[in-house]
Amino acid sequence: MSPVFGAVILWLATVILWWSGWKEEAADGIPHRAVAIFLSGWPLFMGWSLPLTSSVSLHGAWVWTLALIFAVAWKMEASWRWTSVSAGLLFGSIYLLLHRLSYFPFDWSQIAAPWGAAILIGGLAAILLRDAPAQLLSLSVAIAISESVTAIVVGHAGAVVSGHSLEWMRNWWIAVLFARLCAAIMQMFARVKRHREQRIGWRRGGERS
Repeated sequence: MSPVFGAVILWLATVILWWSGWKEEAADGIPHRAVAIFLSGWPLFMGWSLPLTSSVSLHGAWVWTLALIFAVAWKMEASWRWTSVSAGLLFGSIYLLLHRLSYFPFDWSQIAAPWGAAILIGGLAAILLRDAPAQLLSLSVAIAISESVTAIVVGHAGAVVSGHSLEWMRNWWIAVLFARLCAAIMQMFARVKRHREQRIGWRRGGERS
């Protein structure tokens, strides 16, 4: 599947889930208006790029994503902001390692492909970070660092920032959506556990009375 097509499909799935009533599960600390504006404007920036130099430009989708990231980071507490950035450095290292391993002559290509690494760091973000803003910031830092380092190593700085391929954007969507899915599942299990504990407490209280 084309990375561009994959990114658009993931964006469309997010839009459908968002306006189908999954706002609380998806946002979890991010203002609903900010998410709605981001989702509405994202496809408008797909065909636009911001020239930085004569040979390097910044893809419009990345510009729009960075605007959301900066807004989210600005609203976060300083301690959680730096915690998220530190986690992003860790996730970026893991993502970069797996991304490069997929090029070695092992059987990693099926499980350590860029989308597989994106799923892994998305799951780690859900486990280690408590809410959507922290997960969003850390995963964005991870993807940006990994793609930048890869571009520097291969000597094609324009490949990342100009975005002839939206593979990085597709993997960003995969990581963020998987993180929110895992977080929603963990929250559901936590609610079920609390409900069962309350029922057990009520039964014990009724027996004592």
